Parts: sequence; C-alpha cells; structure tokens
Amino acid sequence: MSDTKQKALDFFKSKPEAKEVFATSDGFLFTKKADATTHAVTLNSDNPEVETFENKALPAEEVLQDEKLVQEYEDLFKVKPEEGLSNEDIQILIDAELEN
Repeated sequence: MSDTKQKALDFFKSKPEAKEVFATSDGFLFTKKADATTHAVTLNSDNPEVETFENKALPAEEVLQDEKLVQEYEDLFKVKPEEGLSNEDIQILIDAELEN
C-alpha cells in the first residue's frame, strides 16, 4: 500500500465523518479539492496531480423519494420508480414523458 493511501486511511480513522480527502504527489492531504489543486500546481505547474480518496466506511446514503412525485410517476408509467433515483431524476423522467 502506498504511503499516501495509508495516510488517507489514517485520516478517515481520525475523521470518520469525512466523505473524501484529496492528496498531492508529495503526500499532503487536503479536505478541499481546490486547496489540493492549488498546492499541486506549485509542485508541477504543467501537470498538477491530485488523487481523490473516498471514505469506504461511510454508510451509503439513502435516497428519500417524495411520495407525491412517486405517485405521479406510478400513475404515468404504471410502475414504481427504481430505488436510488433522486426526486430530480424522477421529475426529469416525468417531464420527458409528458412532452411526448
């Protein structure tokens, strides 16, 4: 395992609520991608490298679908929307179907 990956894992142990962390080629970690990119440019302006590490220990976020929107979708398509679709995705599908 690379030193940077180990640093990221250690970071997530100390900050278990963090969703992601960004690393530069010199091994520094940042919580904001913009900060990591700014630092990476100082290391190599022609090819600033920033690696993103996601916290795999976080539970998957549940997508709560609005009941009225789900009912409208069911009335239109005669099936329930797939789990994991956001309210925005459901609305886009409804709007597209109504335009036809």
